[in-house]
Amino acid sequence: MAGIDIGDLQVRIEAHADALMKNLSVLTRNTTRAIINRLAVATPADTGEAVSNWQVSLSGAPTTRLPPYFPGTKGSTKQANARAMLQNARAVIPGFYVARGQIIYLKNTAPYIDRLNAGSSTQAPKGFIESAILAGSAYVKSAAPIITGSYTDDVS
Repeated sequence: MAGIDIGDLQVRIEAHADALMKNLSVLTRNTTRAIINRLAVATPADTGEAVSNWQVSLSGAPTTRLPPYFPGTKGSTKQANARAMLQNARAVIPGFYVARGQIIYLKNTAPYIDRLNAGSSTQAPKGFIESAILAGSAYVKSAAPIITGSYTDDVS
């Protein structure tokens, strides 16, 4: 039986740990992107406030209620609000790294988001938030590439 070079083993373990931390960061970023992309489409819109209030943060759960980026009526500005919300979320997501001990927060601060998710709008089915989370979990379920180090950021 060949001897084990402890120094080489330590280097290899550290390299694997570094790659795993990087890939877990990418997995988390991609999962967040998938969820926020789905929420941009699924969130019911009247004035644009509910769509505009999906916020991503690395420094704690968002607490500020935002006005609509593009105020409207009867969903007239939903696409513009969704684009602005996604632009803001996508600017934060790349800064997330597991190795820094960060937490990525995704929250909607509109006071009526729970009612919308409960089905109060005909624009979206009950549980549209949970459906978005399930869509994001596809990245988690496909985590096998993390082991091989072949995961890449999905910047969409």
